[in-house]
Amino acid sequence: MTQHILEQDTLEDTRTMRRLAAVIGGFLVATVILALAVGMAMG
Repeated sequence: MTQHILEQDTLEDTRTMRRLAAVIGGFLVATVILALAVGMAMG
């Protein structure tokens, strides 16, 4: 993370990191669900 003088920039960075974490988490959950679905379909 970069150093910011303005508090607004720091808050924006925090929001961006949270958004990124949410997207990555969503992909992980989707991958697990897909893997389970394929596993059950294959029997």
